[in-house]
Amino acid sequence: MAAPGDKVQITVWRKGADLSLTASLGSVSDKGDIASKDNGASSTTGGKLGLALRAVQPNEKREAGVADGLLVEDAAGAAANAGVEAGDVLLAINGTPVKSVEQARALVGKSGKSVALLIQRGDAKIFVPVPVG
Repeated sequence: MAAPGDKVQITVWRKGADLSLTASLGSVSDKGDIASKDNGASSTTGGKLGLALRAVQPNEKREAGVADGLLVEDAAGAAANAGVEAGDVLLAINGTPVKSVEQARALVGKSGKSVALLIQRGDAKIFVPVPVG
């Protein structure tokens, strides 16, 4: 049985072709229910995901090696429980690249019961499924 930290091979079907990926298994610690935070200091996607987001600054884009995205300033509620962390860069929601907080709000607002977030953490890009609350 695989344990956190182990490397696993995953084959996915993407754009009509098989794609083989290597992933590191992680674990999500039980953080319990954390209230969504909106202190007015930063834009958020509201209580639906529990994310405080802001645009990635040009110097941060160079540092992270991304063209666009939103920086996760804080994660609470469903997003934190799914494993999203402060410092992650949100690249896409349900396969649509995100460039603004308003766009992220709209994509989450028209989604179903869950969203697939494409997150960049360090050099790794990971998909994180998050239930919409």
